[in-house]
Amino acid sequence: MDRKFDVKVSVMDMFNFMMYHNYSSIGGKLSFIFSVAMLILAAVKFGDFSTTEFMVVLVLGLLFTIINPIMLFVKSVKQVVLNPMFKKPLTYELQKDKIIISQGEVSNEILLTDVTKVVETRRSILVFVTRVRAYIWPKGSLKDQYAPVKEQLKQTVKEEAVKLK
Repeated sequence: MDRKFDVKVSVMDMFNFMMYHNYSSIGGKLSFIFSVAMLILAAVKFGDFSTTEFMVVLVLGLLFTIINPIMLFVKSVKQVVLNPMFKKPLTYELQKDKIIISQGEVSNEILLTDVTKVVETRRSILVFVTRVRAYIWPKGSLKDQYAPVKEQLKQTVKEEAVKLK
């Protein structure tokens, strides 16, 4: 059965995608752990460091726990606010073997065999077509289509690519 729904990606939806993309890999997880370890080191060894050493350890600690998420948020704001593609909703039509994406007069389609990964985050379903390019389907935009869309993705996308809750 075909499913049709409109999606307007918000700043928070884009931020959620960027956080997932940056912190879900092993490198992202290790970076976060490294930063937390530096914050713990800064707290435990506070009096033992010179001012310069303490500042270096503190900045390293804040890098992936505070600074990078702030930079990702700013990047999300810029992308959603400045990119004309995000001004109007995208219409998705999920069919048996493809997804048709349209906005106004422009239309594109991707075969479900080209989908490399489908992931569910707290806010969205992410449909990846490359390692770094994904369609963001906020759960709020899917409304009553959420469960049927999720089920259809499980049935139509190759099993090893689907990571839905």
